[in-house]
Amino acid sequence: MTQEDAARLASALSGVADDVRSGRSSRERSGSEAAADDGSASRLRSVFADSQSRDELGRKLTLDLASYLNRPVRCSLTQPAGLVTDAWRFEAAGSGFRWWLELDAGLACAFADAMIGGDGSGQMGRGRRVRALAERVAMRMFASIAAAARIDAPQTATAMPADTGPIVALASGSCAVATEQFALQIGMRAPAPKAAEERTHEPPLLLTAAPPNAAAAEPRPPVSRPSNAAPDADAVIRAALDAFRGHVERVLRCSIAATEPSISQRAGTHVASIPSRSLGLALTAGGDGAVVVLLNGEAVAGLSSGAMGAPVPAADVPGEVVLAAAEAIVRDALGDAARVMPGIASGVHRIVRLSDSSLPARTPHHAADVRITVGGRSGEIQLLVPSWMLAPAGS
Repeated sequence: MTQEDAARLASALSGVADDVRSGRSSRERSGSEAAADDGSASRLRSVFADSQSRDELGRKLTLDLASYLNRPVRCSLTQPAGLVTDAWRFEAAGSGFRWWLELDAGLACAFADAMIGGDGSGQMGRGRRVRALAERVAMRMFASIAAAARIDAPQTATAMPADTGPIVALASGSCAVATEQFALQIGMRAPAPKAAEERTHEPPLLLTAAPPNAAAAEPRPPVSRPSNAAPDADAVIRAALDAFRGHVERVLRCSIAATEPSISQRAGTHVASIPSRSLGLALTAGGDGAVVVLLNGEAVAGLSSGAMGAPVPAADVPGEVVLAAAEAIVRDALGDAARVMPGIASGVHRIVRLSDSSLPARTPHHAADVRITVGGRSGEIQLLVPSWMLAPAGS
Protein backbone atom coordinates (compact mmCIF):
# COMPACT_ATOMS: atom_id res chain seq x y z
CA MET A 1 0.00 0.00 0.00
CA THR A 2 1.41 3.36 -1.00
CA GLN A 3 1.37 6.43 1.23
CA GLU A 4 -1.37 7.84 -1.01
CA ASP A 5 -3.48 4.69 -0.55
CA ALA A 6 -3.01 4.86 3.22
CA ALA A 7 -4.16 8.49 3.15
CA ARG A 8 -7.28 7.53 1.22
CA LEU A 9 -8.06 4.72 3.67
CA ALA A 10 -7.58 6.97 6.71
CA SER A 11 -9.77 9.64 5.14
CA ALA A 12 -12.56 7.15 4.50
CA LEU A 13 -12.43 5.64 7.98
CA SER A 14 -12.42 9.07 9.66
CA GLY A 15 -15.09 10.60 7.44
CA VAL A 16 -17.95 9.53 9.67
CA ALA A 17 -16.45 11.13 12.76
CA ASP A 18 -15.85 14.40 10.87
CA ASP A 19 -19.44 14.43 9.59
CA VAL A 20 -20.83 13.75 13.04
CA ARG A 21 -18.78 16.50 14.68
CA SER A 22 -19.78 19.06 12.05
CA GLY A 23 -23.48 18.21 12.28
CA ARG A 24 -24.08 18.09 16.02
CA SER A 25 -26.60 20.39 17.74
CA SER A 26 -26.74 21.16 21.47
CA ARG A 27 -29.74 21.04 23.82
CA GLU A 28 -30.42 21.98 27.46
CA ARG A 29 -30.04 19.43 30.23
CA SER A 30 -32.70 18.82 32.86
CA GLY A 31 -31.97 18.62 36.58
CA SER A 32 -32.51 14.84 36.56
CA GLU A 33 -29.91 14.45 33.78
CA ALA A 34 -27.39 16.47 35.79
CA ALA A 35 -27.94 14.15 38.76
CA ALA A 36 -27.26 11.16 36.54
CA ASP A 37 -24.07 12.83 35.34
CA ASP A 38 -22.57 12.76 38.85
CA GLY A 39 -23.14 9.00 39.00
CA SER A 40 -21.41 8.43 35.66
CA ALA A 41 -18.31 10.35 36.75
CA SER A 42 -18.16 8.41 40.02
CA ARG A 43 -18.47 5.07 38.25
CA LEU A 44 -15.66 6.06 35.90
CA ARG A 45 -13.40 6.97 38.82
CA SER A 46 -14.21 3.70 40.57
CA VAL A 47 -12.69 1.67 37.70
CA PHE A 48 -9.28 3.11 38.62
CA ALA A 49 -9.82 3.11 42.41
CA ASP A 50 -7.45 0.26 43.33
CA SER A 51 -4.79 -1.99 41.86
CA GLN A 52 -7.18 -4.90 41.36
CA SER A 53 -9.58 -2.76 39.30
CA ARG A 54 -6.74 -1.32 37.24
CA ASP A 55 -5.27 -4.79 36.58
CA GLU A 56 -8.66 -6.08 35.44
CA LEU A 57 -9.13 -3.12 33.10
CA GLY A 58 -5.61 -3.59 31.72
CA ARG A 59 -6.46 -7.19 30.83
CA LYS A 60 -9.74 -6.09 29.23
CA LEU A 61 -7.93 -3.50 27.09
CA THR A 62 -5.33 -6.09 26.09
CA LEU A 63 -7.95 -8.58 24.91
CA ASP A 64 -10.13 -6.00 23.17
CA LEU A 65 -7.31 -4.26 21.29
CA ALA A 66 -5.73 -7.57 20.31
CA SER A 67 -9.07 -8.67 18.88
CA TYR A 68 -9.69 -5.33 17.14
CA LEU A 69 -6.24 -4.96 15.59
CA ASN A 70 -5.65 -8.68 15.07
CA ARG A 71 -2.16 -8.18 16.48
CA PRO A 72 -0.48 -9.08 19.80
CA VAL A 73 -1.13 -6.29 22.32
CA ARG A 74 -0.10 -5.84 25.96
CA CYS A 75 -1.67 -3.15 28.17
CA SER A 76 -1.19 -2.44 31.87
CA LEU A 77 -2.41 0.34 34.18
CA THR A 78 -0.96 1.84 37.36
CA GLN A 79 -1.51 4.86 39.58
CA PRO A 80 -1.09 8.30 37.92
CA ALA A 81 2.60 8.99 37.38
CA GLY A 82 2.89 12.33 35.59
CA LEU A 83 1.85 13.41 32.11
CA VAL A 84 3.04 11.60 29.02
CA THR A 85 5.73 13.49 27.11
CA ASP A 86 5.28 13.86 23.33
CA ALA A 87 1.65 12.82 23.75
CA TRP A 88 -1.34 12.76 21.45
CA ARG A 89 -4.49 13.48 23.43
CA PHE A 90 -7.99 12.38 22.45
CA GLU A 91 -10.98 13.79 24.34
CA ALA A 92 -14.57 12.58 24.53
CA ALA A 93 -17.72 13.99 26.11
CA GLY A 94 -19.22 12.06 28.99
CA SER A 95 -22.44 12.77 30.88
CA GLY A 96 -21.53 16.08 32.51
CA PHE A 97 -17.75 15.75 32.14
CA ARG A 98 -15.04 15.30 29.56
CA TRP A 99 -12.52 12.50 29.73
CA TRP A 100 -9.34 12.03 27.83
CA LEU A 101 -6.77 9.52 26.72
CA GLU A 102 -3.13 10.45 26.17
CA LEU A 103 -0.99 8.20 23.99
CA ASP A 104 2.72 8.47 23.46
CA ALA A 105 3.17 9.51 19.82
CA GLY A 106 5.04 6.26 19.18
CA LEU A 107 2.09 4.24 20.47
CA ALA A 108 -0.36 6.21 18.33
CA CYS A 109 1.78 5.53 15.25
CA ALA A 110 1.96 1.82 16.16
CA PHE A 111 -1.85 1.74 16.32
CA ALA A 112 -2.08 3.45 12.93
CA ASP A 113 0.39 0.99 11.39
CA ALA A 114 -1.63 -1.96 12.71
CA MET A 115 -4.84 -0.43 11.32
CA ILE A 116 -3.49 -0.60 7.76
CA GLY A 117 -2.17 -4.15 8.09
CA GLY A 118 1.30 -3.58 9.60
CA ASP A 119 2.69 -5.32 12.66
CA GLY A 120 2.87 -2.11 14.70
CA SER A 121 6.55 -1.43 14.08
CA GLY A 122 6.32 0.31 10.69
CA GLN A 123 7.59 3.83 10.15
CA MET A 124 4.63 6.22 10.11
CA GLY A 125 4.38 9.97 9.73
CA ARG A 126 2.55 12.16 12.23
CA GLY A 127 0.12 13.87 9.90
CA ARG A 128 -3.64 14.21 10.00
CA ARG A 129 -4.26 10.88 8.28
CA VAL A 130 -2.22 8.93 10.82
CA ARG A 131 -4.02 10.72 13.66
CA ALA A 132 -7.35 9.73 12.11
CA LEU A 133 -6.36 6.06 12.21
CA ALA A 134 -5.12 6.34 15.80
CA GLU A 135 -8.37 8.08 16.74
CA ARG A 136 -10.35 4.98 15.79
CA VAL A 137 -8.27 2.87 18.18
CA ALA A 138 -8.71 5.52 20.88
CA MET A 139 -12.47 5.25 20.39
CA ARG A 140 -12.19 1.51 20.92
CA MET A 141 -10.33 2.11 24.18
CA PHE A 142 -12.94 4.64 25.34
CA ALA A 143 -15.65 2.04 24.63
CA SER A 144 -13.82 -0.67 26.61
CA ILE A 145 -13.32 1.63 29.60
CA ALA A 146 -16.96 2.79 29.45
CA ALA A 147 -18.16 -0.83 29.44
CA ALA A 148 -16.04 -1.59 32.51
CA ALA A 149 -17.45 1.49 34.27
CA ARG A 150 -21.02 0.72 33.14
CA ILE A 151 -21.48 4.13 31.55
CA ASP A 152 -22.46 5.14 28.04
CA ALA A 153 -19.61 4.96 25.54
CA PRO A 154 -18.82 8.27 23.81
CA GLN A 155 -19.90 8.61 20.19
CA THR A 156 -16.87 10.60 19.05
CA ALA A 157 -13.37 11.51 20.21
CA THR A 158 -11.48 14.63 19.22
CA ALA A 159 -7.73 15.10 18.94
CA MET A 160 -6.70 17.95 21.26
CA PRO A 161 -3.42 19.69 22.15
CA ALA A 162 -1.89 17.94 25.15
CA ASP A 163 -1.66 21.18 27.15
CA THR A 164 -5.34 22.21 26.87
CA GLY A 165 -6.87 23.25 30.19
CA PRO A 166 -6.73 21.80 33.73
CA ILE A 167 -7.02 18.03 33.91
CA VAL A 168 -7.09 15.24 36.52
CA ALA A 169 -5.24 11.99 35.79
CA LEU A 170 -6.99 8.78 36.83
CA ALA A 171 -4.37 6.24 35.77
CA SER A 172 -1.08 5.87 33.94
CA GLY A 173 0.06 2.82 32.07
CA SER A 174 1.86 1.32 29.11
CA CYS A 175 0.93 -0.50 25.92
CA ALA A 176 2.84 -2.41 23.25
CA VAL A 177 1.58 -3.47 19.82
CA ALA A 178 4.81 -4.97 18.47
CA THR A 179 7.68 -5.25 20.96
CA GLU A 180 8.34 -1.70 22.19
CA GLN A 181 6.24 -0.39 25.07
CA PHE A 182 4.93 3.18 25.11
CA ALA A 183 3.25 5.25 27.80
CA LEU A 184 -0.42 6.15 28.04
CA GLN A 185 -2.60 8.01 30.53
CA ILE A 186 -6.33 8.33 31.21
CA GLY A 187 -8.10 11.17 33.00
CA MET A 188 -10.95 13.67 33.32
CA ARG A 189 -11.45 17.38 33.15
CA ALA A 190 -14.17 19.80 34.30
CA PRO A 191 -17.83 19.24 33.31
CA ALA A 192 -18.43 19.27 29.59
CA PRO A 193 -19.80 22.59 28.31
CA LYS A 194 -22.36 20.74 26.20
CA ALA A 195 -24.74 17.91 27.00
CA ALA A 196 -25.12 14.75 24.99
CA GLU A 197 -26.08 15.62 21.46
CA GLU A 198 -27.94 13.87 18.68
CA ARG A 199 -26.03 12.42 15.77
CA THR A 200 -26.97 13.56 12.28
CA HIS A 201 -25.83 12.32 8.95
CA GLU A 202 -26.04 13.77 5.45
CA PRO A 203 -27.79 11.64 2.83
CA PRO A 204 -25.21 9.24 1.34
CA LEU A 205 -23.85 9.86 -2.12
CA LEU A 206 -24.38 7.22 -4.79
CA LEU A 207 -21.04 5.58 -5.56
CA THR A 208 -22.13 2.80 -7.84
CA ALA A 209 -25.28 1.26 -9.23
CA ALA A 210 -26.24 -2.38 -9.03
CA PRO A 211 -25.60 -4.50 -12.13
CA PRO A 212 -28.68 -5.23 -14.29
CA ASN A 213 -29.16 -8.71 -12.79
CA ALA A 214 -28.95 -7.53 -9.15
CA ALA A 215 -32.29 -6.22 -7.97
CA ALA A 216 -32.15 -3.76 -5.09
CA ALA A 217 -34.19 -4.67 -2.05
CA GLU A 218 -37.66 -3.12 -2.00
CA PRO A 219 -38.58 -1.06 1.09
CA ARG A 220 -40.52 -3.25 3.50
CA PRO A 221 -43.62 -1.89 5.29
CA PRO A 222 -43.51 -2.15 9.08
CA VAL A 223 -44.93 -5.37 10.50
CA SER A 224 -47.80 -4.87 12.92
CA ARG A 225 -47.55 -6.97 16.07
CA PRO A 226 -48.57 -6.61 19.73
CA SER A 227 -46.15 -4.51 21.77
CA ASN A 228 -45.33 -7.46 24.04
CA ALA A 229 -44.73 -9.98 21.22
CA ALA A 230 -41.27 -11.40 20.62
CA PRO A 231 -39.63 -10.12 17.44
CA ASP A 232 -39.77 -12.39 14.39
CA ALA A 233 -36.37 -14.04 13.81
CA ASP A 234 -36.35 -13.25 10.08
CA ALA A 235 -37.19 -9.62 10.84
CA VAL A 236 -34.28 -9.43 13.31
CA ILE A 237 -31.93 -10.89 10.68
CA ARG A 238 -33.08 -8.26 8.16
CA ALA A 239 -32.64 -5.49 10.74
CA ALA A 240 -29.13 -6.76 11.50
CA LEU A 241 -28.23 -6.73 7.80
CA ASP A 242 -29.66 -3.22 7.48
CA ALA A 243 -27.53 -2.09 10.44
CA PHE A 244 -24.47 -3.75 8.89
CA ARG A 245 -25.06 -2.10 5.52
CA GLY A 246 -25.88 1.25 7.16
CA HIS A 247 -22.52 1.31 8.95
CA VAL A 248 -20.63 0.52 5.75
CA GLU A 249 -22.54 3.27 3.92
CA ARG A 250 -21.64 5.81 6.61
CA VAL A 251 -17.96 4.85 6.54
CA LEU A 252 -17.68 4.83 2.75
CA ARG A 253 -20.15 7.73 2.37
CA CYS A 254 -22.00 6.02 -0.46
CA SER A 255 -25.12 3.98 -1.14
CA ILE A 256 -24.68 0.22 -1.37
CA ALA A 257 -26.95 -1.79 -3.66
CA ALA A 258 -28.08 -5.04 -2.06
CA THR A 259 -30.34 -7.91 -3.07
CA GLU A 260 -33.14 -9.22 -0.89
CA PRO A 261 -31.50 -11.56 1.66
CA SER A 262 -32.10 -15.29 1.37
CA ILE A 263 -32.79 -16.49 4.94
CA SER A 264 -32.85 -20.10 6.07
CA GLN A 265 -32.88 -22.08 9.31
CA ARG A 266 -30.41 -24.85 10.05
CA ALA A 267 -30.61 -27.48 12.74
CA GLY A 268 -27.55 -27.87 14.91
CA THR A 269 -26.66 -31.20 13.31
CA HIS A 270 -26.65 -29.55 9.87
CA VAL A 271 -24.09 -26.88 10.76
CA ALA A 272 -21.06 -29.09 10.34
CA SER A 273 -18.55 -26.54 9.03
CA ILE A 274 -18.05 -22.90 8.15
CA PRO A 275 -17.78 -22.26 4.39
CA SER A 276 -14.38 -21.14 3.15
CA ARG A 277 -14.34 -17.43 2.28
CA SER A 278 -11.71 -14.76 1.75
CA LEU A 279 -12.59 -13.00 5.03
CA GLY A 280 -14.49 -14.36 8.02
CA LEU A 281 -15.10 -12.70 11.40
CA ALA A 282 -16.83 -14.10 14.47
CA LEU A 283 -18.49 -12.11 17.26
CA THR A 284 -18.84 -13.88 20.59
CA ALA A 285 -21.14 -12.74 23.38
CA GLY A 286 -20.60 -15.17 26.23
CA GLY A 287 -23.05 -17.87 25.14
CA ASP A 288 -23.11 -20.92 22.92
CA GLY A 289 -21.91 -20.02 19.43
CA ALA A 290 -20.93 -16.83 17.65
CA VAL A 291 -22.27 -14.47 15.00
CA VAL A 292 -20.23 -15.19 11.87
CA VAL A 293 -19.94 -12.95 8.82
CA LEU A 294 -18.25 -14.28 5.68
CA LEU A 295 -17.18 -12.27 2.61
CA ASN A 296 -15.97 -13.63 -0.70
CA GLY A 297 -13.05 -12.08 -2.59
CA GLU A 298 -15.20 -9.69 -4.65
CA ALA A 299 -16.90 -8.30 -1.54
CA VAL A 300 -13.51 -7.79 0.14
CA ALA A 301 -12.14 -6.03 -2.95
CA GLY A 302 -15.26 -3.86 -3.22
CA LEU A 303 -15.06 -2.65 0.38
CA SER A 304 -11.32 -1.96 0.08
CA SER A 305 -11.83 -0.12 -3.22
CA GLY A 306 -14.56 2.01 -1.67
CA ALA A 307 -12.41 2.83 1.37
CA MET A 308 -9.35 3.85 -0.66
CA GLY A 309 -11.22 5.49 -3.52
CA ALA A 310 -9.21 3.49 -6.03
CA PRO A 311 -9.65 0.13 -7.79
CA VAL A 312 -8.18 -2.93 -6.09
CA PRO A 313 -6.80 -5.54 -8.52
CA ALA A 314 -8.78 -8.76 -8.64
CA ALA A 315 -7.12 -11.71 -6.88
CA ASP A 316 -8.27 -15.19 -5.91
CA VAL A 317 -6.64 -14.65 -2.50
CA PRO A 318 -6.69 -10.97 -1.41
CA GLY A 319 -3.45 -9.61 0.01
CA GLU A 320 -3.08 -8.89 3.71
CA VAL A 321 -3.30 -5.12 3.24
CA VAL A 322 -6.56 -5.45 1.27
CA LEU A 323 -7.95 -7.83 3.91
CA ALA A 324 -6.96 -5.45 6.70
CA ALA A 325 -8.73 -2.53 5.00
CA ALA A 326 -11.94 -4.55 4.61
CA GLU A 327 -11.67 -6.02 8.11
CA ALA A 328 -11.42 -2.57 9.71
CA ILE A 329 -14.81 -1.71 8.19
CA VAL A 330 -16.50 -5.07 8.75
CA ARG A 331 -15.56 -5.30 12.44
CA ASP A 332 -17.53 -2.21 13.45
CA ALA A 333 -20.36 -3.07 11.04
CA LEU A 334 -20.68 -6.50 12.67
CA GLY A 335 -20.83 -4.80 16.08
CA ASP A 336 -23.72 -2.61 14.87
CA ALA A 337 -25.52 -5.70 13.56
CA ALA A 338 -25.14 -7.48 16.92
CA ARG A 339 -26.66 -4.54 18.79
CA VAL A 340 -30.05 -5.13 17.15
CA MET A 341 -30.13 -8.82 18.14
CA PRO A 342 -32.25 -9.01 21.34
CA GLY A 343 -30.38 -11.95 22.86
CA ILE A 344 -26.98 -10.22 22.87
CA ALA A 345 -27.73 -6.51 22.41
CA SER A 346 -26.63 -5.58 25.93
CA GLY A 347 -23.73 -8.02 26.28
CA VAL A 348 -19.97 -7.60 25.95
CA HIS A 349 -18.84 -8.51 22.45
CA ARG A 350 -15.48 -9.78 21.22
CA ILE A 351 -14.62 -10.05 17.52
CA VAL A 352 -11.91 -12.28 16.04
CA ARG A 353 -10.85 -13.20 12.53
CA LEU A 354 -11.68 -16.81 11.70
CA SER A 355 -9.04 -19.33 10.73
CA ASP A 356 -9.55 -21.84 7.92
CA SER A 357 -10.17 -24.65 10.40
CA SER A 358 -12.88 -22.92 12.48
CA LEU A 359 -15.92 -25.00 13.46
CA PRO A 360 -19.37 -23.64 14.37
CA ALA A 361 -21.28 -24.50 17.54
CA ARG A 362 -23.69 -27.43 17.15
CA THR A 363 -26.75 -25.32 17.88
CA PRO A 364 -29.65 -24.19 15.66
CA HIS A 365 -28.70 -21.29 13.40
CA HIS A 366 -30.28 -18.79 11.06
CA ALA A 367 -28.31 -18.09 7.88
CA ALA A 368 -28.70 -15.15 5.50
CA ASP A 369 -27.05 -14.68 2.11
CA VAL A 370 -27.01 -11.31 0.36
CA ARG A 371 -25.18 -9.85 -2.65
CA ILE A 372 -23.91 -6.27 -2.43
CA THR A 373 -22.42 -3.94 -5.01
CA VAL A 374 -19.80 -1.41 -3.86
CA GLY A 375 -16.61 0.01 -5.28
CA GLY A 376 -17.48 -1.30 -8.74
CA ARG A 377 -17.59 -4.89 -7.44
CA SER A 378 -20.50 -7.23 -6.77
CA GLY A 379 -19.75 -9.68 -3.97
CA GLU A 380 -21.43 -12.05 -1.57
CA ILE A 381 -21.87 -11.76 2.20
CA GLN A 382 -23.17 -14.53 4.44
CA LEU A 383 -24.38 -14.04 8.00
CA LEU A 384 -24.63 -17.07 10.32
CA VAL A 385 -26.36 -16.44 13.67
CA PRO A 386 -27.19 -18.86 16.53
CA SER A 387 -30.99 -18.74 16.69
CA TRP A 388 -31.07 -18.02 20.43
CA MET A 389 -29.46 -14.62 19.81
CA LEU A 390 -32.48 -13.52 17.77
CA ALA A 391 -34.87 -13.80 20.72
CA PRO A 392 -34.91 -11.70 23.92
CA ALA A 393 -32.57 -12.97 26.62
CA GLY A 394 -34.23 -15.54 28.87
CA SER A 395 -37.07 -16.27 26.47
